[in-house]
This record gives sequence, structure tokens and C-alpha cells, in this order.
Amino acid sequence: MNIRKIATSVFAVALMVLPSTPMAAENVELYDIIHVEKVKKNDKGEEETVLEEAKNAKVVPGNTIRSTIYYKNSGDTEASDVALRSRVPENTVYIEGSAEGQGSNVTFSVDGGKSFNKPSELFVKGTDGKKKKAQASDYTHIMWVVSEIKPGKEGHVLFRAKIE
Repeated sequence: MNIRKIATSVFAVALMVLPSTPMAAENVELYDIIHVEKVKKNDKGEEETVLEEAKNAKVVPGNTIRSTIYYKNSGDTEASDVALRSRVPENTVYIEGSAEGQGSNVTFSVDGGKSFNKPSELFVKGTDGKKKKAQASDYTHIMWVVSEIKPGKEGHVLFRAKIE
């Protein structure tokens, strides 16, 4: 797997800030970073997981990436219901249960980001043409709605995916 292809698809992440007021959108700063999880031995010979920036790491199928979106309210007013949206990169599969973000509601899309819902409400068409419950491998996008970000406060949301 070519690191440039992974980095390109990962950094082509569609991020949107959809706060409740237009003013809040101007006040919420975002940046994202992609890490590759590597298992290494520490000085005691114990295995531990370390993070390497994807742009500096050798990436091979089977590696796990961690995509983190950092946000900060740089304004004077609270931002509420701020939506952060990320595409699951091509050639990766979302790792079930890995999306997290304090104070956020996480939903998923299986239709290219057109609609979002909780996993129990997502369905796809099976090979037999019948509707079936979506699996984590069917997810195309993830959206976190952060209920409130007070002025000066910051946080992050993240998910993990396995490289195919």
C-alpha cells in the first residue's frame, strides 16, 4: 500500500462545521492528524502501542490508523451542536466501536455521507438484493455532533480504521 495514497485519501477527509449559528462556525478552529499505530517493545521488553504520524510512517496492509480531529472555540460565545464529519478512507475498514468524542453524539453513514444514523438503524442491500443490517465495514462516513463548546475550550474526536 502506498503511503501517499493512504495519506491522500485520509487527508481528503470531509470536515464540516455545522454549528447552530453562523457566528459559531467562524469561531471553531479545526485541524486533523492521522497516526499509524505501531506495536514496539519498550526498555523493559514489554509491547506497547506507539503512534507515528502517517506522513512519516511505513504503512502496510493490516496496520491501524487513528484519525483525530481537534477543535477549539476561539470566540467569545458558546458554539452548540457543532457537527464534525469525516470520511472513512478508501482501502480501510472502520474498527467497530472506535469512534469517540467527549460530549458528542456519534452517527454513521453507509451512503457516502448523504444521511447519518446510529448503527442499529443503518441498512444496506445485500448481494441477494434484500435489505440487511449494516456492518462496520459498510460505513463510509462518521459524524460527531458536539453539544457545546464553551469559549476558549478545546477537545477532539477520533476513530480507528484497519488498512486493507
